[in-house]
Amino acid sequence: MNGLNVAIADHNDQIRAALASQMQSDSELHLVGTAKDGFEAYNLIKQKEPDVMVIDLVMPRFDGLSVLDRAKSDASITKVPKFLVLTSINNERIINDAFNLGASYFMLKPCDSQMVIKRIKQIGSKATPAHTTSLAAPMTAATAAVANDSGESLELRVSQALHQMGVPANIKGYRYLITAIELCIGDMDMLGSVTKQLYPTIAKRYDTTPSRVERAIRHSIEVAWNRGQIDVLDAVFGYTINTRKGKPTNSEFIAMLSDKLRMSHSLLD
Repeated sequence: MNGLNVAIADHNDQIRAALASQMQSDSELHLVGTAKDGFEAYNLIKQKEPDVMVIDLVMPRFDGLSVLDRAKSDASITKVPKFLVLTSINNERIINDAFNLGASYFMLKPCDSQMVIKRIKQIGSKATPAHTTSLAAPMTAATAAVANDSGESLELRVSQALHQMGVPANIKGYRYLITAIELCIGDMDMLGSVTKQLYPTIAKRYDTTPSRVERAIRHSIEVAWNRGQIDVLDAVFGYTINTRKGKPTNSEFIAMLSDKLRMSHSLLD
């Protein structure tokens, strides 16, 4: 990747400076500007046309959600960037609002600057055309539930699929599910040893216990089912599980989604 244009919008001077310094030392990134409030961020999008904008949700003049909304609805904007939301707000409704307005990824502060750079590169390899429907918008077809884009990473597509199915990004099971699905896509034998191999591998990565991983994943699946995203769940699970009656087991959920995303991802190899 060469010359990925990035903008930063954050009210915190130290965060802006730290991220700017990190980007300027990376030859694959080109910092096109910074903004300390929503008005400046909106103007950056119009004038500099960044591929990716790292944006906070709480900013003066107007907030990050307003920036996403204006970028999506303003017909004068010819290029809508990918939005990486970087914020201290851990509210499920607000997170969902951000995704529905076009956010590609969500990271809670504080977070490692190197990981922010990694996410920028992952989501920024292909810019979003102006005024098109985001992959975070409601979906009603199986192909949309496992939608992929030639410029997006596997991790990003897994996170998008989970969001569409109603798994909130602010609970522990969300991250565990992403890791579980990635591991199973890489090695389908993991599904034959969920308790002895998959859960311990995830637990080690996140410095927790296998039983906590299992409970967190179970909770995530329950939340998705209780949200009533029946059309999306039916599109993914089809006739294998009656989504209107019983929830799938952890293994069934991971296996089905891994299989669909593995086939989707292989088309890009």
